[in-house]
Amino acid sequence: MPHKFRLGQLVRLRSQAAARNANRIYEIVSLLPDAAEQPGYRIRSTEAGTCEAREPELVAASRTSNPAS
Repeated sequence: MPHKFRLGQLVRLRSQAAARNANRIYEIVSLLPDAAEQPGYRIRSTEAGTCEAREPELVAASRTSNPAS
């Protein structure tokens, strides 16, 4: 399955756990191999550092997007 997001693209976490960090924007810094038909990504934010997320956990974002809309 091909990756939906590209290197350098801005994303947000869509999970309930991320609700308190709704304004946090991450950048895709590397593409990870598919695991169980879900492409993965290494993402980074200045506030939270670097972590890994699977494609269903992410939604496209921009620096000017409003998560409440």
